[in-house]
Amino acid sequence: MEVVFRKIDRKMCILPDDDSKESKSVLLTISYGGYMKFIKETTLPSARLGGWEKRQNGFQQFGLTPQQFIKVFTEGGFTNGKKMTKKEAKQYMNHRKSIGCWYSEKGDYKVVPEVMQLGSGLIRNEAFNNTVWLSIRKDDGASHLCDWRDFQTIKNDFCGDEYSAIEIYPPESALHDTCNVFHLWVLPEGMHLPLGWIERDVTYSEDPLQRSKYK
Repeated sequence: MEVVFRKIDRKMCILPDDDSKESKSVLLTISYGGYMKFIKETTLPSARLGGWEKRQNGFQQFGLTPQQFIKVFTEGGFTNGKKMTKKEAKQYMNHRKSIGCWYSEKGDYKVVPEVMQLGSGLIRNEAFNNTVWLSIRKDDGASHLCDWRDFQTIKNDFCGDEYSAIEIYPPESALHDTCNVFHLWVLPEGMHLPLGWIERDVTYSEDPLQRSKYK
């Protein structure tokens, strides 16, 4: 059986891996939706984190000149030793310029959101085209601790309240662990995992160890 996805009442379906007309037609293709608030904006509101500001692009965060950037990537830097051609390095530099680096007003977080497509190396099924990769780190880059409520807020602020996101705990053979950065993968519009709760249940006083709403 192959797991493929389509939008049916906000659920995902498991269909047979065969050559039937139905199984060929179910892969989900979604155009850029309004949920990608960060595409054209330079600021975003946030009730919990005070708001967001796009201060630089994904190329500028490297702190390199174009010549230095191309040299690093053609020599295998930042790519686990895989060397790019000069043309590929230039294309990647231009791609990084299209990506924004966002900082929370309260100074807690830096977030780099990127829309992923099949062929990016991180998307291997076209059903997941337009997944939003949220790269999250504490603004000082030092803390390895995360707050689930903050991450839920980040997902909501950048993509919307009703989108599902996942955090991946991979097999050791595919593990990436090079710095204190967290990754959320926000699923395309209408795609939700077929596990977990489906109804909201939130309280702040039922459990004596529960935090208050804004902590």
